[in-house]
Amino acid sequence: AKKMGRDIKHKDDLAAVAADVAMQEHVARELKLASNHAAHEAMMQWLADMEAVEREEEAERQREAQRRHEAEQRALAAAEQAERERIEREERERLEKHARAQERLQRMGVCMAGFEWRKISGGWRCEGGTHFVSDSQLM
Repeated sequence: AKKMGRDIKHKDDLAAVAADVAMQEHVARELKLASNHAAHEAMMQWLADMEAVEREEEAERQREAQRRHEAEQRALAAAEQAERERIEREERERLEKHARAQERLQRMGVCMAGFEWRKISGGWRCEGGTHFVSDSQLM
């Protein structure tokens, strides 16, 4: 009976040890799962952070491209305005020069043959076609 008691106690001890081992294995698996889960969560957070950074960088690239486009549009508009002003100034100067020449021609009157003056390249020719006054002679 004594031996049987020891065997039962020994079996109880073995069962307790087996239960402890099983519990330790279970805890180890749970820790590994928790560690894997934490590592997975950390990786997912890192990926989310990287995507946010990439989105912000892309948004900044788009804002910069928009700023460049707007600057180019302003420069183009300014160049077009300057060109319009140059053309208007040249046209105004041409008209003023033409008016001064007309005044001088009116003071001169009609040509010697009695014809009116008509503007041609480089000067003025009478309607009769025989008389010519250059622009430089009128200035």
